[in-house]
Amino acid sequence: MTRLKAILGTLWAVAALPLVVLLFLGFGRWPGVLVAATGLEVSPRWTGGEVTASIPRDAFTMRVHRPVFDALIGERSTGFVQVDLVPWEGTALPAQVEETVTPAANPALAFRLHLDTSTRAATLEPVGAAVIGLRGVYQLDRGMAVRVDLRNPR
Repeated sequence: MTRLKAILGTLWAVAALPLVVLLFLGFGRWPGVLVAATGLEVSPRWTGGEVTASIPRDAFTMRVHRPVFDALIGERSTGFVQVDLVPWEGTALPAQVEETVTPAANPALAFRLHLDTSTRAATLEPVGAAVIGLRGVYQLDRGMAVRVDLRNPR
């Protein structure tokens, strides 16, 4: 009986070795494949939501995301909108950026943004009634992002 256990244990180790090697080699890809199979998505509160408008400027592209009011069930009374400023390939963002942004073509969500890209300091002038204030300025891999807090107009 002891000899049978030793033989079965050795066979199991030999059979499991290729499986362990394959899993180790594919470790960088397997999590993405398994998550994609479940249909899960990253929360828009983390990613900023889907880009609804991409507006080219002289030295950069301004990407306006959809306003995010998502909650676990329904919508929150407050949320935010994210605006990305992405420089064109081989260029940098201008030192000063001034833009008027109207997310989702809703005048209640409109605001005027002034951003000093060298210091990452931003000021915000609400144009619409639903704009609360500036949440923050964030560095991206290429460019910068600004999040603006909003009241849900619904």
